[in-house]
Amino acid sequence: MFFLLSLLPEDLYRPSQSLGNGSSDGFIPKSKLIVSIWSILITASITLLFSLFSTDILKTYGASLFIGGPFIIGFTSVALYSRTEFVSFKQALLVSASSISLAGFLTFIVAMEGVICLIMAAPLAYFLGFLGGGIAYLLQAKSKLISSVLPFLFLILPSIAYLEATLDKESDWYMVETSLKISASKEKVWKGLFEFSDIPEPKELIFNAGVSYPVRARVEGKGIGAIRYCEFNNGVFVEAITKWEENSSLAFDVVRQPDAMKELSPYKNIRPTHLSGYFASKKGSFQLVSLGKNETLLIGRTWFQNKFGPTTYWNVWIHWILHKIHYRVLDHIRNSVEAPS
Repeated sequence: MFFLLSLLPEDLYRPSQSLGNGSSDGFIPKSKLIVSIWSILITASITLLFSLFSTDILKTYGASLFIGGPFIIGFTSVALYSRTEFVSFKQALLVSASSISLAGFLTFIVAMEGVICLIMAAPLAYFLGFLGGGIAYLLQAKSKLISSVLPFLFLILPSIAYLEATLDKESDWYMVETSLKISASKEKVWKGLFEFSDIPEPKELIFNAGVSYPVRARVEGKGIGAIRYCEFNNGVFVEAITKWEENSSLAFDVVRQPDAMKELSPYKNIRPTHLSGYFASKKGSFQLVSLGKNETLLIGRTWFQNKFGPTTYWNVWIHWILHKIHYRVLDHIRNSVEAPS
């Protein structure tokens, strides 16, 4: 935050001689350096309180948190800063970025979230923060309008979060599909679904940062009703087989699953509320398609529910991670069945 502030013009450090927008707020400091820090701290702190209210009390991670929160951070910090004098567009963006950064840092410090989730939320948060700061920059000449809008924003945000929590409905199911060509017959690939060694430790950054990853799998029984155990590094997926077509397809429902990740944080055993059902894997399948005598297309699919909002944004991250998980399994099966006997 303070690095970003250092990029502002040098006259920021001199007391303002006049209020460029005609404001006469006595409680706002006249030094531009002090008012910039003041506006950033006030905005980030209030937004942090709202985050606690939304996630810990209402138990919701909706659009009010991930869209409304960053927008208000950017808008309010620039609006408060511009009460001393007119600000440039560059200053507005820097103040917005500093406020978003501080809000994320405070969220991390109070052990609300870990590094992974904050990194995932950052692109959307900075975009909306810049959007809010840009609108405040355009409206800075209308100080009376801003003064009337600010209380309304801070009142409407908790109200929307409350509505999201009380009107929460069953979320839709989404599907991710990953396919891989294997130089082996369908019969050999089918056996490889059940008989493979432990998957080597991952090299991908996303897994080493805390996202759960598969290490081995086994099936007890045969046919519909058999149980598949897919072991991840932090727990076991228990899956009931619902479709068993020899050398063709295998499908299962998820009965029990571990946490989707272990948050990267200096605090021990941090477990944010969102790890309890906000993402849920519901079912999966493997399909084998013959491409020739010794070539098979292996297709892995996962159906999931996502209760994070906005759904479209978070589904991009979830699809990417599930593709990584799928590929880790499919590639290991390929290496197993293609290896010389």
